[in-house]
Amino acid sequence: MAGLTRRWRQLIDWLTKPSDAPSSNVRKTVLVRDLTEGRSFSALSLLGVFVGAHSTFVEHAALLADDRDLPGSIPVLHMGPPLVSALNEDCVLPPDLAFSFALDEPQKTKIERWAARIAEEKGPLDKRRYIIDPAVKPERSERGRIKYHRFSCAGYAFEAFRQIDITLCDCGQLPLASQKLLNIVYDDLPSIMDRPKLRKYYGIGDDPPWPVLLPAYLFHGAETHAQNEGSAFKVPHVGYANYPAGMIANE
Repeated sequence: MAGLTRRWRQLIDWLTKPSDAPSSNVRKTVLVRDLTEGRSFSALSLLGVFVGAHSTFVEHAALLADDRDLPGSIPVLHMGPPLVSALNEDCVLPPDLAFSFALDEPQKTKIERWAARIAEEKGPLDKRRYIIDPAVKPERSERGRIKYHRFSCAGYAFEAFRQIDITLCDCGQLPLASQKLLNIVYDDLPSIMDRPKLRKYYGIGDDPPWPVLLPAYLFHGAETHAQNEGSAFKVPHVGYANYPAGMIANE
């Protein structure tokens, strides 16, 4: 009888042993466009927009400006352009995917204060504030003082989470993206390719391909962070410009 009891205890211990596999409770990206009923998302959730109704290529990244239910058109913080770094009910978009971080109040406050500082910077808000590579660039005065920051859409979201020590991607090891691929994300790219000064201004003075931070990389990075906090996502190839990841033709 004692032996049987011992075996039952061993079985119970085995069944209740924590698994090494990722938990099913790990936060994942939600395909908002597939939701059949409303779901609440907290402020500063990471948002993405697909290039088309049936596409998996993410062309834009933004942050949810305040607590909202999705799907629907909601106010965002983003680099459009124009740059919108404060709540503006007129600046809305209908996101196709969303990732909600489990942020505590001090973390939210840090990001909100950063966004407010960016909103107060004395710089242009239109396309002149935009940059392709690097994704984040401080513009400095002749004395080296930062006047304002320039962003891509992915760069704005990336930098926001860096304020709370979340690095969504390893930007030092980004895969090379062709001009054909980047034309999808950057509408003006074809028109500036034969204008050397503009190419240099937007950070693509060299010939393609380029190591550019693309919006979908942030969602893969967010999921990596949720499973392994503190680990910056190393993007394997440009197929991760899709969500979910997949190969891109002719790349």
